[in-house]
Amino acid sequence: MALAKTFNPNIRGPLKSGQFYSFRYLRYQNDPDPTVLFLYYIRGVNPNTKNRWGHLQCINLNYLSPGQRIRFFNTYKKSIRGKIARTLGRVDWKMINKRYPELIFATRRYKIPFIRNIHRIPIEEVPETMKRNKYYRPRPR
Repeated sequence: MALAKTFNPNIRGPLKSGQFYSFRYLRYQNDPDPTVLFLYYIRGVNPNTKNRWGHLQCINLNYLSPGQRIRFFNTYKKSIRGKIARTLGRVDWKMINKRYPELIFATRRYKIPFIRNIHRIPIEEVPETMKRNKYYRPRPR
């Protein structure tokens, strides 16, 4: 099977592209409890390397400074949310990168076997959650 993107997978419960989630990640480098904007699920086998993929592509809000978090969330809530409805609930990297190129450093892939206790954060609770979360300065890749 070639690589495929799924925008609304059912992994330990249903996930929806463009929604905010929090979970425990067992194989973390900096952030054991990421709060993320879920983009999509990538699964399959890479035809070039034959490596099996199964991970979530997300934007980790904990890698944004507190000011960046608030600006991103307010802009996202106003502009992107309407586009999600028009694109059948799909948010992908091209859409985010076009509007928010400064977020490239906060994009992460999380392997499914290492995710625990995933739960959706209602949009009304995201600002309060962002205020409580610790800021992790991402290491250069």
